[in-house]
Amino acid sequence: MKEMEQSNTKINKGIPYGLVWGTLLFGSYLYLFFFIGIYFFWSNKDINSFMDFLYLALGSAGYLSASGILFLVVLYYSITFIWKDPNFKQSIKNNWPVILAFFYPLLPNLPGPLDEGILSVLMFIIRVILFFKAGKTSKTFN
Repeated sequence: MKEMEQSNTKINKGIPYGLVWGTLLFGSYLYLFFFIGIYFFWSNKDINSFMDFLYLALGSAGYLSASGILFLVVLYYSITFIWKDPNFKQSIKNNWPVILAFFYPLLPNLPGPLDEGILSVLMFIIRVILFFKAGKTSKTFN
């Protein structure tokens, strides 16, 4: 009897919260890319000689080529995590504010409070849609 119950249950294979892990991996790579590049290579250094220029040029070229290769690896694993998420829609529904907040600093900067206004309206619309969708699926007992 136990064998029949076990064979009838649906087993979700994949990576639980793969969307979150894939987004976290990709976003962390982007943040580290910018922070390491700014700290080591692209900070305001005085170029006083040809050797300083050569150090900056070769260091930047090496850093960009190594980070380009690493970008492909990170992109592959991020897509794999997202693709293997067994409950993709549920992951988006539960974690959309976190994902949006993670990538918000990487969005283009619009003048004044325009970008905050656009983002607030977008988040409000998404929240209202999810509220009414949840209301349709829930049953009330009167």
